[in-house]
Amino acid sequence: MMRLEVKDLSLQVLLGCTPGEQKATQEVRASVFMTFDEPVAACRTDQLDDTVCYEKICNGFKTLAASKSFQTIEHLCLLMTHELKKHLPKAGAKARVRIH
Repeated sequence: MMRLEVKDLSLQVLLGCTPGEQKATQEVRASVFMTFDEPVAACRTDQLDDTVCYEKICNGFKTLAASKSFQTIEHLCLLMTHELKKHLPKAGAKARVRIH
């Protein structure tokens, strides 16, 4: 089993229960944990095209965080999990997002 992590990614999020709270961005930090049943293809090929691209994952999170305001951190976390899964192999990969 192989594990990859992105820790303490800083996101600027419009987050709050009321419209007033959602007027100013807040920093939210996220960590991402990915496990793979088998090593990703890049382990065998040493080719960048075969990697799980951290930059694409992080940019997807930043785009998502800037796309709307959120009332709950749970909703943001769920959408981040969906975004992460777009970048992982279809089989043998598990992902978890932790917001802190």
